[in-house]
Amino acid sequence: MKPHHVLHLIREQGELRFGLVRRHLGEWPLTAWAPPRLRSLALRIPRVWWVRYAVTDLHKLHSSLPLLGDGFLFQRAHLASPHGVACGSGGHLVVADSGKHRILLLARDGRVRRRIHHAAEGRVQLQFPTSVAVAGNGDIWVLNSGADALHRYDARGNYRGDARGLPRGALLEARGLAPGHGGTILVCATQQQRVHLLDTAGWPHPHLAESELAGWTFAAPVAVAQAADGRIAVCDAWRHRVEFFSPRGRHLRSLGGLGEELG
Repeated sequence: MKPHHVLHLIREQGELRFGLVRRHLGEWPLTAWAPPRLRSLALRIPRVWWVRYAVTDLHKLHSSLPLLGDGFLFQRAHLASPHGVACGSGGHLVVADSGKHRILLLARDGRVRRRIHHAAEGRVQLQFPTSVAVAGNGDIWVLNSGADALHRYDARGNYRGDARGLPRGALLEARGLAPGHGGTILVCATQQQRVHLLDTAGWPHPHLAESELAGWTFAAPVAVAQAADGRIAVCDAWRHRVEFFSPRGRHLRSLGGLGEELG
């Protein structure tokens, strides 16, 4: 495969899997005419697979293959059933591209800065990520609902760890995720009808462990948010209302109800 063919595949099909191997130029049959010193040169040659490596760091590939040109780094986003979006520092966007099982980091003009397909240093694949949130400390949290996991990345998209201490299966098909105060994160365990507040390292926050919020019986909590004054709002989907809690998890009031009549 010629280098310009690699360029074409990457630009047209942003899901190319690739690897780089080191070969001597003399291993190529077409270089038999070259002088021995030239044929002894070791070059990094691209080999292309479709099942092994995902292109998750475009800058790394670009530095290895400068022939790709500057336009390779910033492709336009092509999405498939996106389910979540969040704003990062400097107006950058983080998008949960659920249908393609990946996270996109986008520049302000919509060009792709990075694609994330895996967590745990490549051992865990994203499976229908439904929500993303950017915490106050800049960390990016990804709700990997198909794999029952909540992953944490730094602002550049480098994996840092997973949330710990939640019941097994709590995050399967979960939906809601939002930043809290001081770098904390709020997550809806939709199937288990619970809302959890996690600290900056991903462990359950101690001051809400015994609160009304931790023990409240929801009916499909699907979204959560924390206001500037600390109040926490949770969308209780099957009860058709929004529940409000204090910063310490005390229930304040309910808003709404099932509407059946016109108006």
